[in-house]
Amino acid sequence: MSPKNPYLQIDQQIVGDIYTSREVMDNLTVLCDDFGSRFAGTPDERRAADFICETFDRYGLKDARLESYAYAGWSRGAATLEIIEPIQRSLHCISLPYCPTGDTTAELISAGYGSPAEYEDLGDQMQGRIVMAGSASPPDLGRWVHRKEKYERSVLGGASAFIFISESPGVGPETGSLQNDRPAPIPGVSICKEDGEFLTRLMERKGTVKLHLHTTDINEPRTSWNVVADLPGKENPDEMVILGCHYDGHDISQGAVDPASGMVLVIEAARVLASYAGEQLKRTVRFLGFGTEEIG
Repeated sequence: MSPKNPYLQIDQQIVGDIYTSREVMDNLTVLCDDFGSRFAGTPDERRAADFICETFDRYGLKDARLESYAYAGWSRGAATLEIIEPIQRSLHCISLPYCPTGDTTAELISAGYGSPAEYEDLGDQMQGRIVMAGSASPPDLGRWVHRKEKYERSVLGGASAFIFISESPGVGPETGSLQNDRPAPIPGVSICKEDGEFLTRLMERKGTVKLHLHTTDINEPRTSWNVVADLPGKENPDEMVILGCHYDGHDISQGAVDPASGMVLVIEAARVLASYAGEQLKRTVRFLGFGTEEIG
């Protein structure tokens, strides 16, 4: 027989409140509609951090505050990708975070799925060329191959630029960082699945394909903020349970699922614990909203 839950009444109150309250949806709406993507380095990132901090304070948490830190900032500039041989055509592309400003004209080469074996097979052929790889992981490798791994293998192979092809039809280019907290050494952009398949067919049918890639992105030092607030424990306040999520999104969408849905769950947990269990916590519960996760 399972032991009786000594906190059953509180649990029932918390669950009932969550299921009948609009707070979590209201907070999600504010984060997405009022502050957009909350991309690192934008005014909306700071406004979102202030909102989260003010909400923690309004819900009764203690010492709600912003903690600043320096990071390698990046701003998206216009990017253009043109086929110049064997035909002339412009393709839509977007720079990937930490892409540098650059101007590259080179022959295109494909790394397929971007598996270690495919890169090994290319070898010296990557030198000076624009390397293209799909975002999907190799189906028979048995592990995920991250975008950054594909990019780094291209850099190590001597590529002049990198093109990342979305694996999802009908949704346009993907985004995601090329580096962790530093400018990337060569330009990297993303294109949609359909344009990636077109380039693959063009190479198969016509042989040599030459591209011109131009990027205008800005890399510069910046400051971001983590949001911190506590529900102090009554018996062992120096021992902590930490609950957190990042609040920044990528700049091409509102980031409602990743990360805003997670951030508002952290905020909601703070609300109901403060309301129903704030005086009964043995250990401190610290709530965190992290900045700059998406940019890397």
